[in-house]
Amino acid sequence: MPQIKNNLPTDCAAMLGRHLFEHSPDCMNLLDGEGRIVATNGSGRAAMDIADPAQVEGRAWRELWPQEAHATLDAALAQASRDGSARFSAACPTLGGTLKWWDVRVSALPAAEGAQVRFVTVSQDVTAAHGMRSELAASDARYDSLVSATAAIVWKAGPNGAFDSEQPTWSAFTGQDFAQAQGWGWLDAVHPDDRDLTAAAWRRSIESGAPYLGEHRLRRADGSYRHMSVKAVPIPDAQSGAGAVREWIGVHTDVTALAAMREDRERLLRELQATHQRMSEVFMRAPAFMCVLSGPEHVFEFVNDRYRELVGDRPLLGLSNEEAVPELATQGLIAMLDRVYATGEAYAASDLLVMLQRVPGEAPQRRYLDLVFIALRDADGRITGLLGHGVDQTHRKLAEIGLHDSRERFQKIVSQAATGVVEMDVNGMVTLVNQRFCDMLGYEESELLGRNILDVTAPDSVEKTALTLGGLLATGEGFQIDKHYRRKDGTLMSATSSVNAVRGAGGEYRAVVAIVLDTTESKRAAEALRASQERYRKLFESMDQAFAIIELEFDGAGQAVDWTYLETNPAFTVQTGVSDVVGKTMRSRVADPEPWWLDELGAVARSGQARRLEQEVRAGGRWLDLYITRIGGTGSDKVAILFRDISERKAAEETLRRLADDLAEADRRKTEFLATLAHELRNPLAPIRSGLGVMRLNRDLPAGMVRVREMMERQVTHMVHLIDDLLDVARISGGKLNLRMERIDLNGVLASAVETSLPLIEAAHHELAFDLPDATLLVDGDATRIAQVVSNLLNNAAKYTPAGGRIALALRAEGGDAVITVTDTGIGIPGHALDTVFDMFSQVGSGAERAQGGLGIGLSLVRQLVQMHGGSVGVHSGGAGSGSRFTVRLPLAPGQVRDDGAGSAAAPAQPDTAAPKLSVLVVDDNVDAALTLAMILDIEGYATHVAHSGPEALEAAAAFRPAVVFLDIGMPGMDGYQTAAALRGLAGLDRPCLVALTGWGAEHDRARSRDAGFDHHLTKPVDLATVQQLLSDMASAASQGRPPCSSIG
Repeated sequence: MPQIKNNLPTDCAAMLGRHLFEHSPDCMNLLDGEGRIVATNGSGRAAMDIADPAQVEGRAWRELWPQEAHATLDAALAQASRDGSARFSAACPTLGGTLKWWDVRVSALPAAEGAQVRFVTVSQDVTAAHGMRSELAASDARYDSLVSATAAIVWKAGPNGAFDSEQPTWSAFTGQDFAQAQGWGWLDAVHPDDRDLTAAAWRRSIESGAPYLGEHRLRRADGSYRHMSVKAVPIPDAQSGAGAVREWIGVHTDVTALAAMREDRERLLRELQATHQRMSEVFMRAPAFMCVLSGPEHVFEFVNDRYRELVGDRPLLGLSNEEAVPELATQGLIAMLDRVYATGEAYAASDLLVMLQRVPGEAPQRRYLDLVFIALRDADGRITGLLGHGVDQTHRKLAEIGLHDSRERFQKIVSQAATGVVEMDVNGMVTLVNQRFCDMLGYEESELLGRNILDVTAPDSVEKTALTLGGLLATGEGFQIDKHYRRKDGTLMSATSSVNAVRGAGGEYRAVVAIVLDTTESKRAAEALRASQERYRKLFESMDQAFAIIELEFDGAGQAVDWTYLETNPAFTVQTGVSDVVGKTMRSRVADPEPWWLDELGAVARSGQARRLEQEVRAGGRWLDLYITRIGGTGSDKVAILFRDISERKAAEETLRRLADDLAEADRRKTEFLATLAHELRNPLAPIRSGLGVMRLNRDLPAGMVRVREMMERQVTHMVHLIDDLLDVARISGGKLNLRMERIDLNGVLASAVETSLPLIEAAHHELAFDLPDATLLVDGDATRIAQVVSNLLNNAAKYTPAGGRIALALRAEGGDAVITVTDTGIGIPGHALDTVFDMFSQVGSGAERAQGGLGIGLSLVRQLVQMHGGSVGVHSGGAGSGSRFTVRLPLAPGQVRDDGAGSAAAPAQPDTAAPKLSVLVVDDNVDAALTLAMILDIEGYATHVAHSGPEALEAAAAFRPAVVFLDIGMPGMDGYQTAAALRGLAGLDRPCLVALTGWGAEHDRARSRDAGFDHHLTKPVDLATVQQLLSDMASAASQGRPPCSSIG
């Protein structure tokens, strides 16, 4: 405009200016010196939806713009007035309400001497371009963030598959620089065995334009190889068209762990199949009967041959127990199976009488069974079936019954016999007489027992009796003798006695029995005795446990060195595989016996104390359950051995032990996973929280952005609480959570908890009521953890109470306890959920209207923390919609009297606003985290410098000489501990204050950072207020001439 005026007459310039003003395609305004609109051209009226020029003429130009743009407009007018022109971009709605973006140029028009300056504004509508730029910037930012944050390798390649630009994540992983990876040089990092296949598949994708999917091993910078899953997709060239590819975008993802898991899974599957085959063989060949019943109907799934023999050859598999063996229902066994299935409690019985119809059409048979039924469970602990196993003891039981009947008959025969019966030992001393024999001689039983038989023998029969008894003991042959007995009154009695020797189990003579009767009665008694002995022998031979009687041989030192087999039963041969051993020595059959045999047998023979033990036998790799006892009195070298093979039971016990170990290891890994998860989640929160701090310090944010920031801060705080809960659960599970016990005032602790939970309560517009005592209630505990308990309960009440509800917090003393209650008017807890509300991952309610978020660990954490303080926590609710009341009981500290100032928290020191600002070095491999923290410190007035690795930190420290260093622990390569040690040893550097930044916050992590030379330990994401207070304290110390860290413990 000035040029036109200088080259044209005044009237021509004015005419030309008006023409340009009216017909310009841009929105133009003529403003007076005070910024009021004098005129608006036609394009401006159309663009701004101005129907009548009078709507805007005379109004201040800034009134058309939103409030937040006024400062920019004022600055532009001032600059144009000063420099002649100004330019800015901003958003402004039309009068019709349409928001548009404008590129605005403001020019000052020269004025005559003393006249007021005027302005011309030229505004171009750049709304479409601005939207495209915003979308492009957002897309680029998302892509860059994804590439920076991902743990995978993201790379680009040209249309021919060659690397034609820097690949940061590729270089960081493989150690190849661009010169090495350029073109197809990247193929050198692929494992030699995988290169040809990778190259061929890559070329096929390039030729076809189809996405590339594959897997190969890739060399890391340290020389090791990792299994990588590879995916590459073509990016079309929109300009060339016809399917042309502009570039390829690819991702390498580390799947080494997955590959190892696949190999482990295949190996374990093979082992499981082999184990299953072995168990199936054991099941089918087991000497005991076994069956597996499935489901509540007890359907036969597996049976072995012994079970089929037990119930008779009848259809079983696929049928329910009641269908296959219906006779069991009337004997209560089906009901027993139902109880085991319903309760999970095992059932065991010995010598159980069961009637089984083993042959169709015939009467049921009696079977005596030792049996056990146990519940089978799936991986989730649900009962899915039953395992039954046992031994058919019918033969043994019938033998026992027969033996008992035999003994009972013998006793009755002796006591009720019409003839006399007398038993003597080998010396003729009477050991047993029946009443009939007593009546015969006129003695009481007590008068005969212990006397020699010759004392009641008539003198004419004494010699004959003695010779006959001697012959019996010499020859073992029984005899009959006619003799005279002398009664108590001195008279003689004639009798015929049938005399026989009684032998022990080893065939030795143990007694002599005389039946004083006539010849007929004598034969009958002898037959009865023979039958009794035969029944005893049958019982001995029918036992299913191995039995042997041996006689030990000792050396001069009293050590057992060998033994001779005196007697064995058939089961001995079955279980040992050794036969024809009676009368032979052990060493004639076993050249190198296991020492424990001789030790155990010798100890029993010498002490007379019976022994029961379970012992592994190397020969055959078996386990035996043994019972060893001495036969005879002191000095006897005879020992009886009763044993059975328990190898299967031992194998099952070992399997259970391994399963228990596996479960313990899985729990340990779960605990480690929770701790690692919490650490990994904290890292990305650090830059987010710092970024929010930057936004908070920016006073010029629009009101909408302030609300967004406040919302993001609440959500970040919520996420930090969730992560802290996760970490606490991991610490408690691992036994690593330590309480800092001290005597504390519960009023102060509750105030801290309320302060933490108040934002959540106020956000839901709840009424919070208090019922606190005037008296001080003291407990011994960790103030932070007790506040965490109360805060969790308040948060829980706030979340599960509809908006506008009421929450009450109360504290009182009751007996020896401090009682804290949190009551709400919320959704309540159903009765069936009260017993599980404190369980890990338990959440009440299933409706969408009650989905309040969370991990279901808050109340579990409350219970564990309270129990660690020796207290208890309970809950009461009238049911759904009736609200809830949680009650915490903590033992009161002994003695409640203290000084007014004791136990109260000291007021925090106020930062010295006049203290000088410090120089701060921020070191973190997370670029976002480092930059946002540095931005905050810059805004606060601190001199900052940023480094992203240990070597960069050392170089920066030498040049920058910081007073404070914020140092990330988990940096790759040279980690924070190594960098701290190097900083401490850096020549010429005054001792800076080192502050550790890490996602690990356990006590042992803090101890390690102290040992590495750190002065402070902050857990990510770091709270801005904590950083500000820390730096303020350091600055105050420096202003007083003390080292920055000297005032901080």
